[in-house]
Amino acid sequence: MREFPDDILITADDDFYYQRDWLLRLKDGYAQNPAKIWCHRAHIITLDAQRKIRSYNQWQGCATTPNTPSGLVFPTGVGGILYPPHSLHPSVIDAKEFLALCPTAEDVWFWAMAKLQRTEYGVIENGYGFGGKMFDLQNECGEKPLWQINTGEQGANDRQIAAVLAKFPEVKAAVVSSGGGVPV
Repeated sequence: MREFPDDILITADDDFYYQRDWLLRLKDGYAQNPAKIWCHRAHIITLDAQRKIRSYNQWQGCATTPNTPSGLVFPTGVGGILYPPHSLHPSVIDAKEFLALCPTAEDVWFWAMAKLQRTEYGVIENGYGFGGKMFDLQNECGEKPLWQINTGEQGANDRQIAAVLAKFPEVKAAVVSSGGGVPV
């Protein structure tokens, strides 16, 4: 991003086998609206009765419809995400801050940087989520997959989201004021 700031950035998790047209479908979303960040799969952030952001594992999972309210969309890299040029806040390249706040969750960092930049999200209609085959890192590489660290008993996503929201309270304000987040 530092060397090519005017280029599109595409991210994808490396523990997932993708459909042949996954990249083309992201590109088609971008052609529809090049101002939005496009993803195949997202969670919908939910709020409790006091309008506080719920725990990550309590969010509405796997939203794959284009009618999802953008302010509550949290894209997940497992389906692939297309970031248009300048859609992320310039602080996105601050590796020291990223590693201090969310060392195992680049999705959290990119989401916060997009919120700071006020970039909206688009969800690819009938996008790819967990319909594909996961690559078993633990058995094939001897490593624990990040999704288990972030969403399992360790709950790293909640800690990393809390750290980012504490550092950037305007991100939290943007989510809470987005008018949705019906309690689940």
